[in-house]
Amino acid sequence: MMEPSPQQTLKPRGRKLCRDVDKKILATTRQILLDKGAANFTIKDVVNVAGVSTATIYRRWSTVEALIFAALRSVAPEPKYINEGSLEKDLSEFLDYLAKSMLSFEGFVLADRRDSRLDPNLRGEIREMFTQPRMQLLQEILERAKERAEIPAIPALEDIWTYVAGPIQQRLYFRRALYTPEFAAEYKHIVLTILNIMVSQK
Repeated sequence: MMEPSPQQTLKPRGRKLCRDVDKKILATTRQILLDKGAANFTIKDVVNVAGVSTATIYRRWSTVEALIFAALRSVAPEPKYINEGSLEKDLSEFLDYLAKSMLSFEGFVLADRRDSRLDPNLRGEIREMFTQPRMQLLQEILERAKERAEIPAIPALEDIWTYVAGPIQQRLYFRRALYTPEFAAEYKHIVLTILNIMVSQK
């Protein structure tokens, strides 16, 4: 059996080192965003904390905005497929998933609220990255419920999203309260009730 050449053994190590540098830069960026907000964020801060060069960062991300977006995207939960066979079960799992997603992103949402000067374009990208996939997942749940004749119509997604996301944002981000089983049960009942009222009026 032939031994691997020195070049072959070095390649995986180089790729791993590159990934490690990427992770270090993104983790540093996230922490600086939490500490200082986007308006006060600089590449120099990342260079000083992460111990990398400016060139190392700009080889990977061409702008400050691209680096910030990459850092946020690295912790944004992936959308999941939910199909438990009924609207009530689908909504229950979706709302638990939404709460978990919001908790993982909590620090950045609070930093955004603290830092009102966050670039509107960047805020729009964050919405597209975090909110839109979850809204699409809710849309799919409602479409399947309509196909199963559980609801006669589908309300406007933006309208129902207000009632879905609003209570949990209020609890997690403003009141800083826990997502307890007791709250979850009440929350799910309220959302399902509001949804039934909305579709009955269409």
